[in-house]
Amino acid sequence: MKVKTTELQREALNRVVAHCVEWSKKFPIFTDGEPMSKGNYSTDWALGGPIIEREKIGVWWATHYVDEDGVEYGNHWYAEMGCTDENADSRYCGVADGPTPLIAAMRCYVASKLGDEVEIPEELNAHIK
Repeated sequence: MKVKTTELQREALNRVVAHCVEWSKKFPIFTDGEPMSKGNYSTDWALGGPIIEREKIGVWWATHYVDEDGVEYGNHWYAEMGCTDENADSRYCGVADGPTPLIAAMRCYVASKLGDEVEIPEELNAHIK
């Protein structure tokens, strides 16, 4: 099933991040329902932190505010990464938010590698928003 990158969390997010980490080796996200590698990238700074540093992902708290039309924004972590030479045709190559800095950053990382939607197995449906 296809899900928005911004909705990934828990095991689904960790498995897709694991795929992106191994992306250069062309590993599939899942083999017989199991990830090619495991790791709690979205909760373990020892795993997610090096990705943030290597990929130069900026992470900050978006303060709550209401615009002149009454639309509310903020009150979440926000992550963004710039483009590399290969994909410099768009201004931002990864943008995401989340309830924690690591979740926001890992969603951003996935979006930069795989886009705004990813395919995950049906059994991981419980691991999205």
